[in-house]
Amino acid sequence: MPDPEDGVGPGAFYAVAPNNSNAPVFREGDRLICDPSQKIVPDIFVIAVVAGYDEPILARYTVTKAAKNGRPVEVTLVPENRAFPPVEAIKMADIRILGRVTHRTHRV
Repeated sequence: MPDPEDGVGPGAFYAVAPNNSNAPVFREGDRLICDPSQKIVPDIFVIAVVAGYDEPILARYTVTKAAKNGRPVEVTLVPENRAFPPVEAIKMADIRILGRVTHRTHRV
């Protein structure tokens, strides 16, 4: 993760880790800065809205189906904590990535 003093884009926002699905990287209650202007690449943490889910999902972004014209066709959101299931085989039409997690503050 970048140094906390690094700048973020004007659309950056705070989110709170809702549970321990990404422990030990993020624990429930950790404050996260998410930046929609940062490039989304495989193996980074994102917050995304997925069709069929009531709340945004915090997880590691992975490409599961080869890219077409430089864009992935299908992705999976994988929680760090293997006790939580991944959200698999998401078609790009069914996902909107709100932002890439760039910084965090652990809850005390």
